Amino acid sequence: RPWLIGIGHPDASGQAVETWQLQRGALATSGDAHRCIIHQGIRYGHVLDPTTGWPAPGAPRSVTVAAPRCLDAGILSTLALLQGQQAQAFLEAQQVPYKILV
Repeated sequence: RPWLIGIGHPDASGQAVETWQLQRGALATSGDAHRCIIHQGIRYGHVLDPTTGWPAPGAPRSVTVAAPRCLDAGILSTLALLQGQQAQAFLEAQQVPYKILV
């Protein structure tokens, strides 16, 4: 029997925007819903681009990825955040199921 997993909305704690069924493998979500600061009206997420030391401009609020291993799902969801506006193209190239929330 598959696991039913709700993909949470980054602004509404406890509300799922979508439900996935997972028979095997893992899901991981990266985003700024719980770890961020808002300074002068600008939201800064906790995932920082190692080349600039700042969050990627135009990064999605949340990226969920399914992969065979949790390590892979976690790496891909975090790397997608760092792609900023290119997150979808990055994940399409990886050929994994994903959900991006902006």
